[in-house]
Amino acid sequence: MLLFGGISDLLAAEYVVTQRNKGFEYNGKAAETLTIHVGDTIRFKNEDAFFHAIFSESASNAFKLNRITTGQSEVVKFDEPGTVDVECAIHRSMYIEVKVK
Repeated sequence: MLLFGGISDLLAAEYVVTQRNKGFEYNGKAAETLTIHVGDTIRFKNEDAFFHAIFSESASNAFKLNRITTGQSEVVKFDEPGTVDVECAIHRSMYIEVKVK
């Protein structure tokens, strides 16, 4: 019986990236880049008073999160190395570059 998804799942980290003031924050500070490892996850948490629709169309790790409301969060797992451009479809000035090693 396999209890875990594999050793990489045991070593994976979860990062919390907050949406606040129509921007991305990590550890309470504005963030334009974040470096993580293959298998890690990012929890995108909305602390604004309005919706966000976070997405990436990058070749590696493309995803789409629709309508994250105030207080909600969604988790994305990054399975491939590469640079991931993350934006908000509603607030086009919101951007963070995730480097997956």
